[in-house]
Amino acid sequence: MLYRRRMLPLTMIATTVAVVSAVVAVLSLRHSKRSADAAQASLAEAKRSADAAEKSAGAATITAEADRAEDHRRRQPQLLVAVEALAEHDGTAVIYRVTNEGPTDLASVVVHEPILGEVEGRIRHPVARTGMDYGATAEIGPIPCGTYGRFTLSLGSGGVLPEFRVKIVSRAGSEEWREVVLLDRPRRPPPPRVADARFDQV
Repeated sequence: MLYRRRMLPLTMIATTVAVVSAVVAVLSLRHSKRSADAAQASLAEAKRSADAAEKSAGAATITAEADRAEDHRRRQPQLLVAVEALAEHDGTAVIYRVTNEGPTDLASVVVHEPILGEVEGRIRHPVARTGMDYGATAEIGPIPCGTYGRFTLSLGSGGVLPEFRVKIVSRAGSEEWREVVLLDRPRRPPPPRVADARFDQV
């Protein structure tokens, strides 16, 4: 009986310690959960900030590229392509002038042979820097603003010609521009046919 009385306070103390430890553990667990939630919220906020920064950087890149493209378009040279003198109705070659009306001095201007359809394209019409040999392309530059270069187009001997469209690639420094130009008709019309004198006598 005496032994039990001595053990009772010890048991109560042990029980109290256990309860206190459990309470401390629960509180620590709650604190850890709050810390984990706070960390997760911080990560989510950081991710949102990173996404916003990425979108902002992407928008800035797109804007910069659009500005560069617009500046490139503004600097595109205005090329006036015109026949220098019409060839005769049966002429086999004609000369065209390419005038650079600005705003950029051109270091290189390359004229490509005409772009034709499947049928018309069976007959090639090569081009040449006037006075040089014919080929698929002709370099007629450099052409500063206000001046012109010349190229010769081979017409062949056919009586009926298609419409001629040529691609022109011009360059200034590291910039390049491409365009397709419809050429003026290259020949004079044929002379009127003279009526047969035998029919005039009838």
